[in-house]
Amino acid sequence: MTPDEARGFRELMANARRGEFFSREEVDEYNELIRKIRAEHPDAHRIWPLVTLGIFLQGVYPGSKGPDAP
Repeated sequence: MTPDEARGFRELMANARRGEFFSREEVDEYNELIRKIRAEHPDAHRIWPLVTLGIFLQGVYPGSKGPDAP
């Protein structure tokens, strides 16, 4: 993950902690970042709450790319 991607991920997580709504584009960005994190750390068990959030957000915006999409 690049420094810009890491910064974007931290911003998205800060928004989630504040209870802010994600736009459809932010949902897609979030899920893309989660895919990268999973690829870089395949054995990290702490990732699953983040994956679950991505699945929930995908449900808010049907048709958005989920964390398991290619």
